[in-house]
Amino acid sequence: MEQQVNLARTPFVLHLPLGTRLRERSGVDGMIEGLEASGWDLVGGNIQRKGRHTLLEGLLEEKEGKIVWQEGHRGSWKGWSRHDIVPPFFLARTEAVAKVGWDQHLREMHHLDFFLRARGKLRVGKAQEWVADSNQPVPKGRRGESLEFFEKKKLIPLEGWDEWGGIW
Repeated sequence: MEQQVNLARTPFVLHLPLGTRLRERSGVDGMIEGLEASGWDLVGGNIQRKGRHTLLEGLLEEKEGKIVWQEGHRGSWKGWSRHDIVPPFFLARTEAVAKVGWDQHLREMHHLDFFLRARGKLRVGKAQEWVADSNQPVPKGRRGESLEFFEKKKLIPLEGWDEWGGIW
């Protein structure tokens, strides 16, 4: 993502994970207009695998020196909900993503790392009607890396977190 942001000559960038494609009627047509009208910095959509949505949106709340990832939102605007973190399918203001930066050296967890650093700096939302499909298999044997990342960042994950990086 860092390279795409650095090369972008447009006010917006679209992030879509490898092996993920937009649906023909994903609702993306209104993404730019909605992002401009809302004044938000980034709006995510849903990623589906085998007909099931990821549950990656939520709040990142600080409690007792740790960051607790929990379900919920901070209000809404025209059917979009405000969050601290959304799935890795999103449209964002190029300038906003550049300010936070994207750690391209992380092998895993770069999406989560980005939103941890963006917490309190970016206005983040989610549009349920935007959908992309993933054909990527769930990676196995990386749970140790995920847990190490959580410990380093003092993050308590959502209940039900799996090694792919979401709840299915």
